[in-house]
Amino acid sequence: MSLQVDLSNKVALVTGAGRGMGKAFALAFARQGARVVINDIQAAGLGGVADTIREKGGNEKFLDGIIKGDLDSFRAGIPMGRLAKPEEQADMVLFLSSEHANHITGQTFFVDGGQTMV
Repeated sequence: MSLQVDLSNKVALVTGAGRGMGKAFALAFARQGARVVINDIQAAGLGGVADTIREKGGNEKFLDGIIKGDLDSFRAGIPMGRLAKPEEQADMVLFLSSEHANHITGQTFFVDGGQTMV
C-alpha cells in the first residue's frame, strides 16, 4: 500500500515518466492530488501515463525535452538482491514531498537496497 499524503497544492515535474520509476512517480503524485508535468526521452510512453492520470481525475502536462544517459553503465551489486520497485522509490518521493517531512533538511536518502553501502 502506498503512503497517503495531500499534495493538492503542489506541482511535480517527473522526468522519465513514460515507464519504470518515472511512471510510478508520476502516477503516485497524481494519486495524491499533485498537478503532474511529465517528460521522457521516449515520448511514445507518455500518452498512456497521461491517459491513466486523467482517468483517475488527475491533471497532467507534457514537457518537451531530451534527457540523455547510458543505461548500460549501471551495474547491480545490491545486498538485498534486487532493484527497488518503482513504487518503493515513489513512496520515498511522496513522503519527502509531504507535510510529514517538513522538518527534514540537508539529508540524502538512498532507496537502493543497500547498494551505496557496498
